[in-house]
Amino acid sequence: MTEGTREFNPLPANGPQRHASVVNATGGVLGSILDTASIGSSMDAIIADTIGNAGYKTLKPPIGASIKVAMENVRDPAVCKASGDIPRSTVNGFDFDGSARTLSFFGACRPASESTQVAVSYQYWVDAVKSPDGGIPCEDDPKYSETEPDHCSGPLLGCNEAGDQCVCKPNCGDTCGGAARCDMSSCRCIPIIN
Repeated sequence: MTEGTREFNPLPANGPQRHASVVNATGGVLGSILDTASIGSSMDAIIADTIGNAGYKTLKPPIGASIKVAMENVRDPAVCKASGDIPRSTVNGFDFDGSARTLSFFGACRPASESTQVAVSYQYWVDAVKSPDGGIPCEDDPKYSETEPDHCSGPLLGCNEAGDQCVCKPNCGDTCGGAARCDMSSCRCIPIIN
């Protein structure tokens, strides 16, 4: 290649091209518009990178701080360890977009290929006030109360996870104190006799 064929990227007079080291350091794609084979492979790499950075949608709305990510293979194992937790970073790691509920991977911590297996673990909020079918939780239970926040009468009872029955809260709703224990079957505090 001669200086005359490098119309958009002339060689600097005092050393190698600086953009190549910047592209490599930031995980970019390096190619030449003067080489037909390079154009095809560069476009394939750009498309694969764009798909990888577009994000992966989570199934439920996660609590952002609880997200943990592990990956089968990463782009650069010397910089990013796949087996442990991938760090939260927009340089070499992952980031979470709460409004779109997507994960995006950056730098050395991007998946090594399109078929790389990724494990994502997170917690999410369960709305105990609304029933999944649109009804009111524990509405058909005889101990139902429309004025109580837990939908069951009294401080000892709360609606179960299924949303269909009033049950004793753990430790009788923390009402027993240190000198008593909770009998979950009767939902009563029973004094501890020493």
